[in-house]
Amino acid sequence: MRTVLPLDWDHIWSEYQIDEGSSNCDDDDENNSNSNNGGINSYSPTSDSLSSSSSSSSSSSLLWHLRNDDDQRNFIVRLDEGIGSFTRIFAICPNPNDCGDITDLYLKCRRKCQAGDDDNNNDESNNNAGLRHHHGHGRVDDHFFNSMNRYHQLIDEARRDNTGSKTQSNTVNGYAIHRAKLTTIEISKEIQNAVKDYYYYKCCSNNNKSDNNNNNNKAWYDVT
Repeated sequence: MRTVLPLDWDHIWSEYQIDEGSSNCDDDDENNSNSNNGGINSYSPTSDSLSSSSSSSSSSSLLWHLRNDDDQRNFIVRLDEGIGSFTRIFAICPNPNDCGDITDLYLKCRRKCQAGDDDNNNDESNNNAGLRHHHGHGRVDDHFFNSMNRYHQLIDEARRDNTGSKTQSNTVNGYAIHRAKLTTIEISKEIQNAVKDYYYYKCCSNNNKSDNNNNNNKAWYDVT
């Protein structure tokens, strides 16, 4: 299981890793074509994994899904509530390979495609990834397709708002990322490194229980 966190919003939900073909999940494997599909649910730091700069995930027959009755796949529709916008969507779990910026999944419809749409033109490294191509391979139900441009405009405005007043939580995290011009890939790497560092600290703490000064190994954040 991994936690899905909309940035600049005070709501979270979960995604699940299950065997393909299960009847208790969204059966659209295309939803996961742009996600990080690591094959394990826990992370044990080693010298190789901690020193590796690669963000590639291990291969697996397990993919991330929402439950069939989970309407969080249409989370973007909550922008119609008029309470503000989110700016990005992150995934967090113990395995670094399954963490990162997954905004694109929740800003695209599931199967709706327009003639001439080319997934090869979807630049994952673009700072506004997810706001230009929304024609397929996402989580959003297809009947919301005609509203997607409007939703994307609201999110883009929230990312550019230096006051935070356009976000649901009145925060400026998305704006800071926008100003820093961080790409989706760069954001994901930062999140993955944070998870690695956290578990490295946990490993060090467990191996040095007799050390009364374990806080020296603690990272500046504490993922719970």
